[in-house]
Amino acid sequence: MKPPFAGRALASLALVLAVASVAVVAAGGQETKRKDLSSFMRQKLKHAQSLLEGLANEDFDSIRDNARALRHLAEDAQWRVSPNLTYVKYSAEFAGIADEMERRAREKDLNGTTLSYVRLTINCVDCHRFTRDNRILDSRMK
Repeated sequence: MKPPFAGRALASLALVLAVASVAVVAAGGQETKRKDLSSFMRQKLKHAQSLLEGLANEDFDSIRDNARALRHLAEDAQWRVSPNLTYVKYSAEFAGIADEMERRAREKDLNGTTLSYVRLTINCVDCHRFTRDNRILDSRMK
């Protein structure tokens, strides 16, 4: 015959192990989300760098293609890290600037595409500052 507390001890141990397992899985999921978002942002950076190269070389096809790629990234679900209205405003502004840059590249307007690139860069810096200062990503990674 088992002592009366043995069943409760076993049940408690099982509960502790279950909670610990969930915590480990959640932490692994959080790390995966961070890696996915980091990879996604690297794509954004790659296109932004290619835009600068296109501007320096007056390669309007490259400018157009990379601006379009950035707009497509802005439409991706991974881009939507928060329903915060300020974040949503930055995202919409980013997509609009990318559209503007694509249009100006089709028109072969070097000054206009350069101005759009500067506006796009300012938008990125401001949005990243906002997400850091307001811990927008911390809440998404939970």
